[in-house]
Amino acid sequence: MLCQRGSIAQGICDNVLFLIAGYDSEQLNKTVLPLILAHTPAGASSKQLTHYSQLMKLDRTFQQYDLGWLGNWRKYGQLRPPSYQLNNVKVPVALFYSNNDWLAPGEDVNVLSKNLPNVIGKFRVPLKRFNHLDFMWAIDVKRLLYDDVIKVLRKYNR
Repeated sequence: MLCQRGSIAQGICDNVLFLIAGYDSEQLNKTVLPLILAHTPAGASSKQLTHYSQLMKLDRTFQQYDLGWLGNWRKYGQLRPPSYQLNNVKVPVALFYSNNDWLAPGEDVNVLSKNLPNVIGKFRVPLKRFNHLDFMWAIDVKRLLYDDVIKVLRKYNR
């Protein structure tokens, strides 16, 4: 109720999202803000969020879930979790990113692209303030992103 359109607290709701994903008020459809907040972070388990935070503490290392030294020994047979073997990814990969995505910054996309063997392209969303949540909910997401995703899918669909 606090985040309904016209509510005195709506600005606070907007900024909670922006603090997590990057600021971009021009692409936020404020009429769906209550719906967005009711389902965020939908599709993410607490273990997935913990794994993400573990990866953020590591400098550009992409490794399996850290269970602690004893748990790692039991599961992986070593004290530290093993790195993912990105060189085993054989399918073509297209990387779509934006400059204002605080959860998946462009520098990380560059590192990932150097470690994947079959990157067919890196595609930056042309809007400077496009953030992580805009990939799903931006007002102009079809024009800014989805049309290009469809083009790449059609090109590589066999």
